[in-house]
Amino acid sequence: MGIMASWIRNTTIERNEISDAPYMGIQVGNQSDIKSPNKTAGYNTVRNNKINNVMKLLDDGGGIYTLARQIGTQVTGNYISNIMRGKWAMDAPIAAIYHDSCSEYISVENNVLQQVANDLFYQESTNCKVKNITQLNNTDFSEHIQNQSGRTEKYSEPLKREAEKAKLKGYKIERSQDKYSNGEGIATEKAGSASVIFNKDTGSFYIRIAYLAENKGQSQFKLYINNVLLESWTASRPAEGLADEFKSFTTSSITLHRNDVIKVVGIAKGKAQARLDYIEIFN
Repeated sequence: MGIMASWIRNTTIERNEISDAPYMGIQVGNQSDIKSPNKTAGYNTVRNNKINNVMKLLDDGGGIYTLARQIGTQVTGNYISNIMRGKWAMDAPIAAIYHDSCSEYISVENNVLQQVANDLFYQESTNCKVKNITQLNNTDFSEHIQNQSGRTEKYSEPLKREAEKAKLKGYKIERSQDKYSNGEGIATEKAGSASVIFNKDTGSFYIRIAYLAENKGQSQFKLYINNVLLESWTASRPAEGLADEFKSFTTSSITLHRNDVIKVVGIAKGKAQARLDYIEIFN
């Protein structure tokens, strides 16, 4: 196995290249009991990895494999190719992205799945079925995603700014281990803003805003760079039965300069409070 990450939280696995392996590329999560599901793992990101020609010997796995509930976990921008059944494999499933028992609250977006036995597999044959998996814009070809995946000489550590540590106006800090990735976030009953300073050298970056989808309304958000509007969006809805759910919005690649001011404005709608978790900047 290329990378094994069991009970993890707030972990990013990105820009790796894994190839020619007898078993899986990346595993995130571990066994979970349906009667007492793990509630600590989650808020993980598996992003921009290049995985090729794994699962050469065994079965019951995939290029990326998830196991158990992982609220707020995102699998995005990965290029997974040549995942086929080897001559020694038995009859268990093989897939580019394999969601095994109890996998839940995971977002799978904008991945390239190319020349694979199965694109995505959901384990339905156990008493702890897969559910609440979001799929969006996965494809078998994207020149941008394929070029963006894997190692790069220009890699820099992502900047993650917790919303409660930003410069706040109109927002209040609230504490909840169930709502926020690190137990704290911000909320507003009307409108508010959270601002951070970009402190790296000029370059091309993506900005990811982590927020909460709330069942009491769909708040609106706006992103400004130096008081110039860059993006705006409406919060999505949480999964059925949830009061709120971790979601995120990611910009296209933009140029940022040292000391640029990044500001997120949240506008409450209904009884939803435009809750924010963090701002992440990555390349």
